[in-house]
Amino acid sequence: AQGVFYARESPDLVENTMMVYRVRFLRQLHQFAGRASLASAATPAPSSPPASASEHLGGGAKLKADAASIAGLTGLGLAAVGGVYLLLSGRHREAPPVEASLPGERLDRSRIPGGLVRALQEGKCFGFVGAGASKNAGSPVFVELLQHLCKHTPEDDRVLEGAYRSANELRALAEGDEMWEMTNYELDKVQFDLFRIFKYSHMQELSQQKFPWKSPWEIKSDAYNRQRKAFLDLPFVGFATWNWDNLLDLALVVEPLPRHFSEDLWTRVSEGWAARDRGRRSLFKLNGSITAKEGDPCAAVFGEDDYKAVEEDRRRFHQEVGKRFSICTLGLRMESEETPYNPVGMRWWSPVGSAAGSDREHYVILPQAKPGSAEEKRIFEMEATYRVKVITFPLFDEEGKYLDPPVGLAELLERIREEVNRPDA
Repeated sequence: AQGVFYARESPDLVENTMMVYRVRFLRQLHQFAGRASLASAATPAPSSPPASASEHLGGGAKLKADAASIAGLTGLGLAAVGGVYLLLSGRHREAPPVEASLPGERLDRSRIPGGLVRALQEGKCFGFVGAGASKNAGSPVFVELLQHLCKHTPEDDRVLEGAYRSANELRALAEGDEMWEMTNYELDKVQFDLFRIFKYSHMQELSQQKFPWKSPWEIKSDAYNRQRKAFLDLPFVGFATWNWDNLLDLALVVEPLPRHFSEDLWTRVSEGWAARDRGRRSLFKLNGSITAKEGDPCAAVFGEDDYKAVEEDRRRFHQEVGKRFSICTLGLRMESEETPYNPVGMRWWSPVGSAAGSDREHYVILPQAKPGSAEEKRIFEMEATYRVKVITFPLFDEEGKYLDPPVGLAELLERIREEVNRPDA
């Protein structure tokens, strides 16, 4: 019945709905197989044939429940497919409209989840900040920064040892749209090649040209200053950022990526929030800072070897935060499982994402996606795959043009702050 309803009312959502069911089915199958494998490895081989396969695996009731869950999801998916088939083949009966409740439904994602409000009030929400949050300040997004760096590569056809491209190939990327089509993983390879050519000091100098201000108070963008204030006014217990800029640095206590994860670390983080002094909260620079000198604990992480050296520390950081706090992301593309810029993705929570190690709900703030776009499909996928709620803000007007001034994000953050500060909240 739901398949018929969707096919009749919103044909463009059928594909998204089926995609979500596939994601859920494969995800539960992966978890099911993983538990079965672990249980089998931990159970000695019986001297006589087991009474049943589930007894041999050491978790019969749980595995049966998982199997039933998988079968249920499969049945729902097939029912929806069947409804679409019957409708399209003309062999269906008319049924009363069914309330839209499947994944892929175009919810009002501008609403503020009560769970986010409570997590902020209780000091249980950790903010992850990406380059999109600095865009209004004139800060470049990753592609724009890489294009700037590529323009300064020397003329050279040689491919350096361990590199992916020559200097000439990198310079060719400075123009055109090729880099805009790349994944973050592919963009990281461009960054690594640039570092092989420039080394730390020169790459730092060239990067700083795209971040001309010495402090956020030099920024004249009213839209950004309003957004920055609204963001810092929210009672996040702490922050983490991949950004090289210093737009949040002077308002918080800057810390490098931790190498040790004792309880003292998280006690100190929580004490900063409990003091109600927003300037005492920690900002962890996961990618370092371009204002720091080479060798400094907070030095920018430019090279491929440096990335590999801190991979496990980054993984541990994401898992420690996700177990203790609700994660709220801002300005991150969250484009895939492989990208490091996805705090709840399988890159940091392998093999089965954040649900494997965190029982908390997480939140993703994104620009409102156009119906039927790849961005909208990614939202459906995230909501089905992770324990997240997506909150959107308007980026375009009714004619599809960018809002000017771009105050949608600032207005959303201010609404969240009002909900947090309401006496009866």
